[in-house]
Parts: sequence; C-alpha cells; structure tokens
Amino acid sequence: MFGVKMRDSLSNKLNTLEGSRNLNLQEISDNINENIEKEQAKQKDQYDANQVPATKYAVGDLVKISRNNFDKVQSFCQSLWVHEVLGNNRYKITDVPGFSRKGKLYTTVIAVDRIRPWIHIKTLELYKSDVNTASENTE
Repeated sequence: MFGVKMRDSLSNKLNTLEGSRNLNLQEISDNINENIEKEQAKQKDQYDANQVPATKYAVGDLVKISRNNFDKVQSFCQSLWVHEVLGNNRYKITDVPGFSRKGKLYTTVIAVDRIRPWIHIKTLELYKSDVNTASENTE
C-alpha cells in the first residue's frame, strides 16, 4: 500500500482503485454511515424477535427470589412482597410484614429475571373450587 508491494492480487486492488478513480471522501463516508444504520436496524430486528416481555409485578404482589448456590443451580426461596416499582424491570422488595425470618426487615432491589410469582391465595381458592366441582360431578 504505502511503499510496500502487496503479494496477493486481492490486496493490490486497493491501489488500483485509488489510482484509477478520484473518489470523494464525503460520498464514501455517507455510504459507510448508511450501511452501518441498515445493519444496526437489521440486528435490532433480529434481537427483538427473540425477546419475551418481562413479567410485570404490582405493589403488594407476593414473590420469591432466586439464590444461586455453589452448584450454580437456582433455588427459589424466601417469600417476599413487592414494596415499590422502580422502573427498568427493577423492584424494591421486602419481607412480608410480620413474617421476617431474622430480627430486622430484609429489603433489597432486584431485577425481574431473579423474581418469580409466589402462589396466590386466590389461585388456591380457585383450585379448591375446581376440586369440589369435580368431586360433585363424579358422585
């Protein structure tokens, strides 16, 4: 390129193009920017196609959080409730009032990917009513 003779024919094409045409640097820069924008849009579409929206929790929802142990297996423990919704899929969670395991109240900010919903009492009531109606139908 610059004072060095290239050995292969593909690398030498740069020198022949430079000498044969007078290229405008502004046009080259514009073409590069257009190509970058096209590729970024394409990559964003591919990324968004595989994403699943995060679960939304409201203040007062019962949740459980994951704790990673030494075996790198996620175990969900400790029933908590959502104290505040902070945005960006972050929640401030605390112990359920009256059920703290230690002397002081546990409070932390945690991302939604480490939270799972706890079993709700209404769900249990629906399950019991379904079981009752199923037993009545069998009799």
